[in-house]
Parts: sequence; structure tokens; C-alpha cells
Amino acid sequence: MQYLSALSASYAISDADVAVLVADASQGIGETEVKIARLLIEKRKPVIVAVNKWDLMQEKEEAAKYFTQQLRERMKFMSWAGILFISAKTGQRLDRIFSEAEIVFKQHCREIPAQELNEAVRDALAKKTYSSKGKTLKIKEFAQVSSKPPVFIFSVNDLDLVHFSYERFLENFLRERFGFYGTPIVLKFRKYYKEKN
Repeated sequence: MQYLSALSASYAISDADVAVLVADASQGIGETEVKIARLLIEKRKPVIVAVNKWDLMQEKEEAAKYFTQQLRERMKFMSWAGILFISAKTGQRLDRIFSEAEIVFKQHCREIPAQELNEAVRDALAKKTYSSKGKTLKIKEFAQVSSKPPVFIFSVNDLDLVHFSYERFLENFLRERFGFYGTPIVLKFRKYYKEKN
């Protein structure tokens, strides 16, 4: 039964333009939500997290802080997702789901002009470089190659120097500069080869 449920969720996610991950405010983030979140990452889908039964919460401000913290801790891999606190019973903020979905989908489809991307990567490199064992990672070429989700390719001098911490820095820098609210972005690295004349 659990397998069929997971299979059904997988097919539904594949067909979705934007996924709404619904969590129960009275129960918090459980294993089921984390599993579905991982499926969403695997399928590279834009996401809105909707926390339902918000009408049952007493200290709403404190509850919102707690729930946001819990979400960020249990789903660090999806920290870019926006959170809506809703109530299906009272209709609270249900209309926001559709406006948020439109925003998120536009971010998912976003293509960054080459000049703006060039400036951003140049600024990122000026802010932080990565070195290991006397070698420095150098990004020789870069480009956005597709959208839905946005995919960026970086040609580097040495693939062994591509550390996950620097990859995360580049992703965070691109998000700070361009937003990409609610959508995954993909960074790929390849060895740079200089063309021979």
C-alpha cells in the first residue's frame, strides 16, 4: 500500500507544473513530508509548502517561527521553498496558493541574460575563491543552458577542485542576485578544454 502511494505521488509530481506540499500544522513535518519533498527534488519541480489547519494554532507568531525552523532543519535541501500558512476549513489564504504558484512557475522558467549572468559570476569570484593543496579553482566559461528548472554549466580548470561547499556558495550567490524563489536550480561542472586553432 505504501509503495502504491509513493508511486501515485511520483506520477502526480511528474505531471505537475508547480507542486504544493501540504503539511499538517498540528502534527509538524513528518517522514511522509520529507519523502515527498525528496521526490520533488528528484523531479526538479518548483514547490510551495502549504501548512494546513492554521486556524487551530493559538500563538500563531511563535508557531510560524517554530514551523519554519522545523521545515528548514528537516528539509535543508529545499530551503528555497516558500511557506504559506493556510486553513482549508476557513479558507484562510487559499487564494494565495494560486498567486504564489504563478510567481514560482515564472521563476522556474526564468532565463538570465548573458550580460547579467556574467556580472554575477564575476562578482561571485571576486567575493570568494576556492583552493585546495596549492591549486585554485578557476571558472573558465559558464552559461545558462536551459530553464524549467534553470540549469547552469561551469567549465573549470580542475573538476577535483569542485567542492560541494563552493557549489553551494555559487548557488546561494545566484539566488541572492536573481531570486529563483520556489524553484530548484541546477549547477553542473565540466572540465574546460581550450579549442585548438
